[in-house]
Amino acid sequence: MVAFFKGIGVGFLGLVLFVLGVVFNVEFLNQNKQEGNISNLDISRNIETSIKIKPDILRTHIYFYLNEKLNIPLNSQVKEQLVTSFNQITQRVKEQDFCTLTDFSLQPNSYKEDTEISQKMSGYIDCKLSTQKLDSFNAFFSDLQNIVAKNEFISMRVSALEPQFSPEFIAQSKEKLYDELVRQAFEYEKSYSTDLNQSCVLKFIDLYANQSNFSFDPSTVKDNALEFFLPSTIEEDLKIEAFVRFSCK
Repeated sequence: MVAFFKGIGVGFLGLVLFVLGVVFNVEFLNQNKQEGNISNLDISRNIETSIKIKPDILRTHIYFYLNEKLNIPLNSQVKEQLVTSFNQITQRVKEQDFCTLTDFSLQPNSYKEDTEISQKMSGYIDCKLSTQKLDSFNAFFSDLQNIVAKNEFISMRVSALEPQFSPEFIAQSKEKLYDELVRQAFEYEKSYSTDLNQSCVLKFIDLYANQSNFSFDPSTVKDNALEFFLPSTIEEDLKIEAFVRFSCK
């Protein structure tokens, strides 16, 4: 009889232990699952970097035209003077690499009784130069002034220097900033791994640039200037931003 009750007691104890074991396993697995959800962490953020840039090229246009002194019947001597000046200007433009003669023509302007009484000349030079070549441009412009000064019928007008960014300069500046942003992203990867005591990996990076328009003081250079100086430009920010995502486990 005693053995019978002992058997029942042992069986009941085994049942209790079994139930407790099941409850423990369920609670343990749920806890591990919750902890696993917390430990798998995705972090997203924006990062940025910027530099100060100034325009690296200058643009200007030079115009040639016949003045009011030529509203008289032309003779062969006057025509020869115009052609000579035209050829001298053309040759001087060819001697440098920052200006292009885009239009230059000499043609009759008006007639009276089938007789040519006035002439029309149009000339246009487009110049684009680096800021380092400003002295060379001043020498070029001075030579053009000397050519025009020898011909009383030709006048010249030049626009103020306009600072611009060359595409090559912008591309090079962006590449430097892209490299800096990538470096920053990997620094954040190390920082998050240390702070969270987890293994964080850079999973995604999207780079994009934002460049504002620069401005300059047009009063620093006048139209028809005798000599050109670098315009007073304001430094502009070239900013690169990125959206990054990290996965931490």
